[in-house]
Amino acid sequence: MSAGFPDTAIPGWLQNFASDAASHFSAGLSIAPIGCHCAIDQDSSTWEVTLFISRTEIRGGENDGQQLPSLLTVDINAVCGLFDQSPAVHLQAIEFDDKADPGTFLSFLGSCSGHRVWLRVPSKPPVWAGTGRVQDAATGDVCDIW
Repeated sequence: MSAGFPDTAIPGWLQNFASDAASHFSAGLSIAPIGCHCAIDQDSSTWEVTLFISRTEIRGGENDGQQLPSLLTVDINAVCGLFDQSPAVHLQAIEFDDKADPGTFLSFLGSCSGHRVWLRVPSKPPVWAGTGRVQDAATGDVCDIW
């Protein structure tokens, strides 16, 4: 899993939480790399965690450079079980505009290890994350970048 901040800036309990939450993601045969961005909202003392699945870029052939989204399934019950108590769970199902960040997303708000946590799982990775996987058009081989 790739982190938006150096590991030393993220408390150990939060690293464990993010890794445990990501372990409840699936995508059929092979899940693309999972990215993570963490930040603290000082005003509300809430840790904001965003977990996302990378895009796959095609290299070579007629679709060279095309970036494809990755399939994502989340075991919502398992993720809820990572919180101290059942979290509030919401789905923002409509993207407000093409540039909306994070667009559509699944949201969990609760506490973990006594800390307030807001976990978001967007339907697509943020633009700044770049491509996490490439696939060779000729061979079908995939290579994870991050």
